[in-house]
Amino acid sequence: MMCFFVGLAMAMAMLSGGGPSAGGTQAGDLGSDTSKPLSEVELVIARLSDNPDTIVMQAALQALRDKYPGRIVLQSYGLSREGRTLHLLRILPWDTDLATHLTDQPAVAVVADLQTPASAESILRWALRLAEGEGERGQPEIVIYPLPDPDRWIREKKPGAGRKAVCLQSNFPIGWSPWLPDGRNAGSAPLSAPETRALAKSLQETRRFVGLITLPAKAQRVAAGPQDGSLALYAKQAVGLVCESPDTYSPVAWGRALASVESQRPKLRVRMQSVKRLSASLWVLDVDVTNDSQAGNHNCTPFIHWQVNGAINLASATAPEKHGPPFELLEGEARCALPTAGGSKRLRLVLQVEQGAAPILKVTSPKLGTTTLPIPLEI
Repeated sequence: MMCFFVGLAMAMAMLSGGGPSAGGTQAGDLGSDTSKPLSEVELVIARLSDNPDTIVMQAALQALRDKYPGRIVLQSYGLSREGRTLHLLRILPWDTDLATHLTDQPAVAVVADLQTPASAESILRWALRLAEGEGERGQPEIVIYPLPDPDRWIREKKPGAGRKAVCLQSNFPIGWSPWLPDGRNAGSAPLSAPETRALAKSLQETRRFVGLITLPAKAQRVAAGPQDGSLALYAKQAVGLVCESPDTYSPVAWGRALASVESQRPKLRVRMQSVKRLSASLWVLDVDVTNDSQAGNHNCTPFIHWQVNGAINLASATAPEKHGPPFELLEGEARCALPTAGGSKRLRLVLQVEQGAAPILKVTSPKLGTTTLPIPLEI
């Protein structure tokens, strides 16, 4: 998986021709082949540079969705203080089932800078490149919040519009203070701005998030560690996410941040230990389930669930570790406690299998993902 994201970062370097330019869209931003004509989607996105308008933004987002209808999902998650729609883009892994992905699969949130309006067109071009990549099975969904402060984006592109706004970057609960050293307005209370309330609600309610990447503004380096009242500190302490903030504004740095989150996020590793026949139709199955997390469980749900398709699960038992105490019988529910970070459990199932069936075991935990294994019946 790490190889995928490192390869992605290298691809971004070739596609972007370096970091985004300070002015409008340049050919080097979109690809190393400057003679290659821009696609229809790229042309729509390019209009954002000179047309900071919600209508143009909506057109660009819809163009992305329409380009990859099975890969990109466009949703709104709230309204800004001036009534503009707040959008997010969900980039699903290839060969995924959308209904399953709504409940089971891990996701990484990518939020554009909240203090200084970012280059929306650069972020959407990166989203397009992510959607074009094939990826690997098991990779997390990527949810991009491309313009979390549309009012400020339009106001700073069109001087004189609007009013002095709350500093959204300092409007989150953890460490919030009304007194900012440089005189900026942190709001009357934590989450007093509708944009921060909507973003916090989205992060909390999407229980599959395992990581957050905050994209810095152009030519702005990130201070060491999350700051008081910041989104990163809130996501880390209140939501339990792995947080990364790239130190430069470039798709290469963004790809490296994705790779870092991928290496740190918790994962379930499921391995078939043994399958034994008890009678003509009864089998006993032993499975080792390991929580491959190096940094805690990140507010994961405390249980893992399993489902056997093509067989009847007659009885279940679990032992805390592979070589731990004797098995404890589980009654009534197809679930057991999630192993601690770095720990494992052995799961024992007694199955009734009809002749000729090909049963499949599915082990699931939101945030840690779903593993599906065929059960090899030994005759």
